[in-house]
Amino acid sequence: MFAYYQRLLFAGLLGLAPVAGFAETIATATGPIRVDTLVTGLNAPWGLAVLPDGRMLVTEKAGGIRLVNAAGNSVAAVTGGPATVQDGQGGYLDIAIDPQFITNGRIYMTFAEAGAGGAGVAVLRARLSGTVLVDKQIIWRVTPKTGSGPQGVEGANHYGSRLLFNKAGQLLVSLGDRFLFTPSQDPGTAIGKIVRITTDGAPAPGNPFATRAGYLPEIYTLGHRNPQGLAMNPNNGAIWSVEHGPSGGDELNVIFAGANYGWPDVSWGNGYDGTDYPDHNTKPRFRLPTRWWTPRIAPSNLAFYRGTAIPAWRGNLLIGSMGENAIIRLSVSGINITNEERIPIGERVRDIEVDPQGRVFILTDDGNLKRLTRP
Repeated sequence: MFAYYQRLLFAGLLGLAPVAGFAETIATATGPIRVDTLVTGLNAPWGLAVLPDGRMLVTEKAGGIRLVNAAGNSVAAVTGGPATVQDGQGGYLDIAIDPQFITNGRIYMTFAEAGAGGAGVAVLRARLSGTVLVDKQIIWRVTPKTGSGPQGVEGANHYGSRLLFNKAGQLLVSLGDRFLFTPSQDPGTAIGKIVRITTDGAPAPGNPFATRAGYLPEIYTLGHRNPQGLAMNPNNGAIWSVEHGPSGGDELNVIFAGANYGWPDVSWGNGYDGTDYPDHNTKPRFRLPTRWWTPRIAPSNLAFYRGTAIPAWRGNLLIGSMGENAIIRLSVSGINITNEERIPIGERVRDIEVDPQGRVFILTDDGNLKRLTRP
């Protein structure tokens, strides 16, 4: 971990550096893959979004937003971002593009917002005008921002928080448990939940708990620990998520409206203090993960492969792994996993996105933006 922060400091001292032209080839089960390093020196990059014209927006946890041109050889700072709490895992988090971006220019981002009781995730909607965010509005925020857990922890960790548009144009936001454990099962808070909202921040029509007393109407699923990845299967609209378990027990889940995924009542992992949590299959009211990993893989985001740049991956699910410095490629049949491959990257993969052409873009904790294609 110390070496990781040393690398971040070194990258910050060097400054941003587009390095188009630096490439390596790695072997995979489906043939060689070319990995181009497009940009170095990003300051703790967290979220990545590809614009319709091929440009990319990158959030930096310390409070920066970068606009990378489609060729990957020019980087500009985007100004006008919100004030954020920069502690622990807090700061600027994910970024997403409105499905109607071509006509409305809107982007959405999550960040750690200060407030009474501590910090919590907020969702900002803004319009990208050149390299400036304008028409800014916070459309949704976690309230209350923190709670009191059994360990008495008011930590700066486990924010989540990934953004994803579903086929209906509604916005899903994943929220971590803030290392407070019990709020994940509390229907009166969004902590430890996945919420579904409109682009104005209202609870999405048809949410499963909209009419149930004691439940926040925006809650879509509950019982999550730290879900940092969301993806939609483009073939059927199914939503998938990855989340960090405690010590082991990282999960891949298919997200069903109204489902409870069990944390902290069940887990395939153990607590850092050695606590042996009951397994999911001991309490059938909780949804079983589709796949889980012990030892941990430390998953970041995930993406379904589409496009033609790497034909053998079509329909596969790609997971960024910080624990294994790799991309985990999964073959999917329905909601089942039929094959699994580690593709070594050599750096902690913080985010992963696939553009319409099928080029795979990743952010790494070393401060790099990389692109994967066929040689």
